Amino acid sequence: MADTASLSATAAWHPNRRLTLHQARARSRLVHILRFLFTGLAAASLASVFVYTTIYSYSGGFARTEPGPSSEQVTMVQPRFTGRLNGDVLFQLTASDAQRASEVSGPISLNGPIYRERGGRVMVAPSGVYEPTDGIIRLSGGVTFTDLSGNRFTSSDALIDTRTRTLTGSAQIIGEGPLGVIRADAYEVRDSDGSITFRGRVRGVLPAQGQALAPSPDDAAADDTAADGAAADGAGAP
Repeated sequence: MADTASLSATAAWHPNRRLTLHQARARSRLVHILRFLFTGLAAASLASVFVYTTIYSYSGGFARTEPGPSSEQVTMVQPRFTGRLNGDVLFQLTASDAQRASEVSGPISLNGPIYRERGGRVMVAPSGVYEPTDGIIRLSGGVTFTDLSGNRFTSSDALIDTRTRTLTGSAQIIGEGPLGVIRADAYEVRDSDGSITFRGRVRGVLPAQGQALAPSPDDAAADDTAADGAAADGAGAP
């Protein structure tokens, strides 16, 4: 009797499952799908990064680019530039201030430049430009230059070639000194021999004799033409 009751109790017992077998299989299938989905998304992300890197590198995105020229200017206060030959100072250029772009060899704008040569010539102007690479100095705004002989010249602009040691100007020049007063349309000064050449309509007065300088051939031809015209007008008058 006791054995029969124990057998009945054993047969009636069964494990207490939270999920049924069908529910467990469905849950396992969902976990498998999610795991596959996350793995696929990770692989797609890695592939997109690789493709982007490849395209960007081929398009030059990772190429090293040199920085472009800067538009900033460097201001120099009371700069001083000198030209030397075999240790001797040929010229000295100073200014109240100067501006230069970021390029070391670029032109330098000068305010209040003063140019001094070894021979004693001094040139002063309100503004100018110095080109170190070409050795060119351009003075403008009204140039005044003097020499040790007591001569004083004025012109609107001047160009100094420090390599050939010449000074030229294409504007009118007026000079005065011990030899008198002279006026011309252009001029050239050579430091090698100290000569000054005047061109164009040259006019001058010698102070000792009080006589005017002989006009240049071009001026003489222009004067003859004017005289002929005046004579013709006189002949036609009643």
